[in-house]
Amino acid sequence: MMDFRTRRASRRTLADAILLGLAGLALAVSAWSTLRARSELGSVRAALGGVQAEVASGQARLRSLGARRSGESERLASRLELTAEAPPARVLAEITTLLPEQVRLRSVNFGYGDVVMVDLEVEARTAAAWDEFLDRLSRSANFASVRPGEEQRDGEVRAGVRMAWRGEGS
Repeated sequence: MMDFRTRRASRRTLADAILLGLAGLALAVSAWSTLRARSELGSVRAALGGVQAEVASGQARLRSLGARRSGESERLASRLELTAEAPPARVLAEITTLLPEQVRLRSVNFGYGDVVMVDLEVEARTAAAWDEFLDRLSRSANFASVRPGEEQRDGEVRAGVRMAWRGEGS
């Protein structure tokens, strides 16, 4: 029988050395991977901070656009209401009732904003007919801010006029 004192010392074999070397190599690779992962973690955190800043900026922009959109919605609703109250045919009919016989419309443009703005290009056979048309527009309860534009008086008068529709004698 053998006791502790007489036991033979174990011999290290080549297989033990190879296994020990592989374990050391695995430890080194593991340490290298850990260090690399930590450095990547720092760059990922920095990128995350940038993305979070972009998201916050985008949300702020979205809120400002939402506020602007509500203002645009109100303006659109106002325009729709004005269009219902003052359809182009109705405004044009009122203008034609004010036209003297010697004045004709060359073009009509409507601008629906806070108020209905009407731009006219007219042609009058005489200056007196043009002046009479301006007088009728100015006295009409349906139009306000009547502003004549440039005039060309070469026998006939060609001119523009801009005004706001008040509607039904407001």
